[in-house]
Amino acid sequence: IINSGDEEAVLIAQNGLYNAYVLEKRYHDAIIMLDDMLLDNPGNAELLLKKSDLYYKEGRYDYALSIYEQVLGAASQQDRDRLIAGYNEMILPRVKQLRADYRLTEARDLSDRWLTIDQDNQDALLYMINICFQMKDDAAMLRYAQIAEKRFGDDVSFKIKLAEAMNHNPEKRAESWAMLHNQVQLNPFHEPLVNTFSFTTEEYAGELLKAKDHANALGIIDTALQYKENNKALKYMKGLAYEGLKNYDSAYYYQRFYEPTLLEFDDFKSH
Repeated sequence: IINSGDEEAVLIAQNGLYNAYVLEKRYHDAIIMLDDMLLDNPGNAELLLKKSDLYYKEGRYDYALSIYEQVLGAASQQDRDRLIAGYNEMILPRVKQLRADYRLTEARDLSDRWLTIDQDNQDALLYMINICFQMKDDAAMLRYAQIAEKRFGDDVSFKIKLAEAMNHNPEKRAESWAMLHNQVQLNPFHEPLVNTFSFTTEEYAGELLKAKDHANALGIIDTALQYKENNKALKYMKGLAYEGLKNYDSAYYYQRFYEPTLLEFDDFKSH
């Protein structure tokens, strides 16, 4: 039938063989059949998407994505908006798996490719931020966190990521603390946000204590304790601030919250 001159019969036969190969998971043979069909209709988006899906099933991810990107490049804006969801569903699990396998360079390259296709994708931005963090590329982490926060300013998770990125730079810690303070005022029961605010306060207060700016350190510590009142590290730092202000009764009370190691115990008790 395939070699007959009846185009409709040929197409029916090709589709039948293609479906049979897919059902039997003979993906290579199914791809060959699609290639035969594409000879007569080289720009057929439906056939190309099927081919992309088969390459993905075979584990040939770069081929799968390249073909999908070819379809997106030729699509109208309306069709592209519809098709982009399928692309995201294809690339997300691959990035996730690469990151889980600690193949971070590949995961980062693929996330960059993802953002080239869909620059406003929240998942892509979040993966890129986290991968840059794992790779200890603080500058890139901050850059992508700023992009994400600018595009999705109402999403608290990106505020947290931006703060975490800023905290790697001591010069930005005060700005990070102020941004988080504003956010916890709006979202006082958002646990990840409160935890990040508490940690940032520890970092920032530590800087202020080293600079002997005890009054400001005490102020930001008290602010953070309003949202996490049982934070022992902050209570201990509050004691250090009081000690610097020569308020020794309060210093003694708050420094008792510190839990010294066995090696530190005698010196801590003496102090």
